[in-house]
Amino acid sequence: MNRRDFSKLTGLVATSAALASCNPTLFQRVAGLPALSAWGPLNPADFPGAQRLTYGPRSEERGAFHAVGLQGWVEEQLAYETIDDFACDLRLKSFDTLNMKLTSWPI
Repeated sequence: MNRRDFSKLTGLVATSAALASCNPTLFQRVAGLPALSAWGPLNPADFPGAQRLTYGPRSEERGAFHAVGLQGWVEEQLAYETIDDFACDLRLKSFDTLNMKLTSWPI
């Protein structure tokens, strides 16, 4: 890495840090993250469960709790076969060792 590339990289990092600290909504739009939304209503009886089952419920999780209730949300989390794994499968496709049989490994 030469001096010019290093200067460009440090300028980019400094600009990113400045954008993130000054205007988080602008940084979220640039990063492609969803915009912040208002907290949805949450049943007071479900709130302790939401706190204990998550690292503090995000707005999407609060919306899911409100829509299906605590029991329904837990059932969704435990139904792993309904999760869309397409993006993960694409990333793991290049690792041939994941598809190898145990007997085909050299000993």
